[in-house]
Amino acid sequence: MDSFNTPNSPLRENNNTYYAWAIGTIIVLVLIFAGYRMYTKNSTDGNGNGYDQGESVQDFTKATGDLEVENQVPGDIVYISSVTLSHPGFVTVSVTRGMDAGKIIGTKSFPEGKNPGQIVVSEKTKEGQTYTATLYADDGDGVLDTTKDKFLIKKDFRTTQYLEYIKG
Repeated sequence: MDSFNTPNSPLRENNNTYYAWAIGTIIVLVLIFAGYRMYTKNSTDGNGNGYDQGESVQDFTKATGDLEVENQVPGDIVYISSVTLSHPGFVTVSVTRGMDAGKIIGTKSFPEGKNPGQIVVSEKTKEGQTYTATLYADDGDGVLDTTKDKFLIKKDFRTTQYLEYIKG
């Protein structure tokens, strides 16, 4: 009788075990590769802001944005009416010195999209002083660096004890 045709042959059992291991190994490798691809495609900047590798991190130079800030009362919070960003970014508040923004006294990160915000400043804003709110697009590292992040726009505002509301 031929030993290869018997149903309980040790050789047939070893071949089946070999194929099961081979197929199992291939499946595991495919799953590892798929997981790696998903991880590298949707990385984050450390703040939970998702970045598509090769797009947002490198193309932050194409970022656009707008900033709306109104005159406000003196204090330790600056209210930003609206920040609109195509990529995550930052708004800084600076004391205005002549025509330029001076010392940065507050910073806040903003996600992409349109958002209002409040920035706590390190020194209280003073009556009659002019301040500058500046918008930057983040270069992808999640850290404000005014030499690397893209400048988008700046807006000046004044602090006044009495705000005028014009009803139209």
